[in-house]
Amino acid sequence: NRDVKLRCLWHGDNTPSLSVSRGGDGTVRLKCFGCPITGDAFTLIAHVNGLDVRRDFRDVIDLACDLVG
Repeated sequence: NRDVKLRCLWHGDNTPSLSVSRGGDGTVRLKCFGCPITGDAFTLIAHVNGLDVRRDFRDVIDLACDLVG
């Protein structure tokens, strides 16, 4: 299980505080140690595209499908 650390997209981050990892079931997981954000790949896709993962879930799924082909 290999984590990647990134600068958080949800808050002004000068050093990497967002951990992106793959869970035992293969899902992508997000956890920031500088703010309360946690989530999955859909959370990340929604945020990057200015969407709300709950309200715009259909659009988030469509974008995810486009990403994976």
